[in-house]
Amino acid sequence: ITDKVAGVDINWRWLRAGGEYEVYDSNLSPYRTARLFEYFTFDANPSTTLTLDVGQSWSTFPMANRDLTTYHAIARIRMRLTSAFTFTTEGGVRFQDGEGYDQQLGTARAHVDFKSGKLAVQAGYEYEDETYINELRLRHYFFFRAKRTF
Repeated sequence: ITDKVAGVDINWRWLRAGGEYEVYDSNLSPYRTARLFEYFTFDANPSTTLTLDVGQSWSTFPMANRDLTTYHAIARIRMRLTSAFTFTTEGGVRFQDGEGYDQQLGTARAHVDFKSGKLAVQAGYEYEDETYINELRLRHYFFFRAKRTF
């Protein structure tokens, strides 16, 4: 296996962007991929942050004679309610397109975090829908996590 990656990453104020090119040589599944990413972050006020994460990639698999194109976007809002409580909500989509491989994924998540001393508690809900080769899969997920560090 030989993997070579070259790229650039630029930060300016509220924007981070970049790109890379990867050449992965293997006797099993070699590929070539070009990737671009854009990340925007904005502090709406001292306790609220808005972010948008966007990316694109184009891959070629020469042994399989296939191409795969991927696009994704995720938006987040994070609000500090008090010194101990934080609320986060996010949602995103991902599209992959290639011969014999079409997939769409949508997800949304909301959770409340509590941190005090060595105790951390998180409660929330996650929704996901995935379409893969014309089959729709739905997932509803409620979660509660508690962690105490000693």
